[in-house]
Amino acid sequence: MFVEINLEEILPKKSYTGEDVLVKKSDSSLIIYYLSKYSNGKLKTQKFQPAKAKLPKKIKLSEDLMESMGLYFGDGQKAITSKSYQAMRFANSDARIIKKFLKALQKLKVKNNNLKVYVRISTLRKNTKPIAFWSKITNIPKKNFYKISWQKSKHKTSKAAQKGTITLILANSSFRLVFDALYKHIKTLAKYNKDVAAPFLRGIIAADGTVYFDGRHREVSIAAKYKKDRIYIKKLLSLLEILPNKDNLTPTKEAVTITGFSNLTKIQKHNLCSLHPKKELKLNDALKTYKNICYRKGVGKLKVMALLKENPSTVTKLAKKLNRKENAVRRYLRQYEKEGKAIRKTAIQTSRTGRYAEVWVAC
Repeated sequence: MFVEINLEEILPKKSYTGEDVLVKKSDSSLIIYYLSKYSNGKLKTQKFQPAKAKLPKKIKLSEDLMESMGLYFGDGQKAITSKSYQAMRFANSDARIIKKFLKALQKLKVKNNNLKVYVRISTLRKNTKPIAFWSKITNIPKKNFYKISWQKSKHKTSKAAQKGTITLILANSSFRLVFDALYKHIKTLAKYNKDVAAPFLRGIIAADGTVYFDGRHREVSIAAKYKKDRIYIKKLLSLLEILPNKDNLTPTKEAVTITGFSNLTKIQKHNLCSLHPKKELKLNDALKTYKNICYRKGVGKLKVMALLKENPSTVTKLAKKLNRKENAVRRYLRQYEKEGKAIRKTAIQTSRTGRYAEVWVAC
């Protein structure tokens, strides 16, 4: 279904420190490297040479890969601020998400033995054995877990974070060059192609999305601190005909928010929460109860007309059948009256109160 990407074609010409990027080719692989300025252009000086990266010549643009790049958009370290940050880093507390990202790295010929792991965990979980747990989940040797950071927490952590948050680190600046080039390429494709935008958004929502519903309010929000990221996410949503709300930012909530039955149904249709089963279940529950609790734009008005076409009725009877407030039903009827689609007839005396109520009839 999807094309293959030639990694050599998307490689940058220069490294992050300005050196020429060099490529060696074999039948099915590429070896990417660059000469550090400390070596005076001589390969024999190995002490300061960056590690080489061996990668496939081509990689299939699969849904798994696009979803993983969406995960990296949310939870990867994309900034290059100094030499020490040229390693590829990805952090998450969900075992399913970590496995998903590792699967993408394996397609790029990354071996688990080459990954380092940093664990952050609450002091409330000191009785747990996070290294044993994550080593089993990731198949990364325990010796590669180089640091555990115990963090004080006043509140109980969620079940998903009981074993801590891990950061996968691949300290290979040559690989980081290729990985960033691939990430930027797929990120650009997602802006113009629905088939790429949907899985990319799936990854973003799994990493940074929240499904919330309480009482009458239903919402999917995607955390995005920077304005450029919010603009980008909205662009992807618009490709899928999902209309996010206008920014109403607070210091504690910098996010893209999506509400409304139509929008949430489209999120469900495109399976945008499917990478995170708990979020998907919550969205399904929110939509099941939506029709009984929430007001959907235009639907109430249409139902009023449907009932009027069946039988003439009063405002009170219509409100009772639709489980709506009488004022809302009366507003719809007046709108129909202005449009010439409904008229009022002679008032009738009700049996319950003895008062007179107008009967409305569809034209």
